[in-house]
Amino acid sequence: MADLRLSIPDEILERLAKIADESDTSLPEIFRRAFQLFDVAHHSVKEGKKVGIFDAGGRLEREFIGL
Repeated sequence: MADLRLSIPDEILERLAKIADESDTSLPEIFRRAFQLFDVAHHSVKEGKKVGIFDAGGRLEREFIGL
């Protein structure tokens, strides 16, 4: 496994730390999960699919553009 050093703004680090705390996980795990989501989204867009968030009724609430 390789180590990776990142420089990120304090505001983003605080948001990441809050997400990690709320999900009872670590920052490295948050980055792994984010990569998995981005990887799936990226490949889906390459296949001509759209990526978004849907409400419980199946209505599109937010579409992610530019992945």
